[in-house]
Amino acid sequence: MSEIQEPVALSTRLRQGTAKVHRMAHSVVDETMSGMNREVYPHFVYALALIYSTLEFQLQKNASNPVVQLIHFPTQLNRTASLLQDLLHFQADLTLRPTPNTIAYVKRLNELGRTRPELLLSHAYTRYLGDLSGGQMLKKQFGELLGVPATPNADGLKFYEFFEIDDIKEFKNTFRAKMDSVDNINGTLHDDLVAEAVTAFELNTRIFADIHSIYMQQRYLEKSAWSNQVIGATKSLRSSLRRIETVVYLTLMMFLLGSWLYLRSA
Repeated sequence: MSEIQEPVALSTRLRQGTAKVHRMAHSVVDETMSGMNREVYPHFVYALALIYSTLEFQLQKNASNPVVQLIHFPTQLNRTASLLQDLLHFQADLTLRPTPNTIAYVKRLNELGRTRPELLLSHAYTRYLGDLSGGQMLKKQFGELLGVPATPNADGLKFYEFFEIDDIKEFKNTFRAKMDSVDNINGTLHDDLVAEAVTAFELNTRIFADIHSIYMQQRYLEKSAWSNQVIGATKSLRSSLRRIETVVYLTLMMFLLGSWLYLRSA
């Protein structure tokens, strides 16, 4: 008689099901971090502000949904206000526009809010648990890259602060336990949640790719500006040399003419 296998917990399925895209995301994040600076970072914060404000709006709007209400912790987790503070700190005279993949991400969240709000759990899992885990290391890295001390409540890095959570490890365990209590409705909900979590990771990875593209564009413009300066300086030098050549030529001609007149009169 075969043993009946216990169903795998949803939190475990989510972790295992997103392992591959998680690894891929890390490589893109590392590449993006290599080009992060005070000019590029506001674009990243702006993208996150649009994503989190949409996610948190849809979670609040669907707070009565049986699945959403299990993982809806607005007091402890909401990030929109802190992102706006960070944006105000860093945004000087930048003109910020949503990247194509930010728009796609926002559209996906709004679509789920209208049609399948229970799948918002996958995005809450991907974003919030990521912020509570690897996000704490990113805070230190961003601080070093931006020249901002990664101290508690540091200006420009408030996104990574969870002041309403006393014990992050304990809270993450609570969050996972809440996810594990989600009924596998029709025997397919857990599959759908894992698939949506993969989508969430892919969307987040594309955001980082967008930010890296902004950095590369910035470098191109800087190189172009430098090239134009070099070209301008070269043209100026050539012009100066031509003027010097003309003066030297005229001086030489006058010397020769003087020498010729002198010799003629001698």
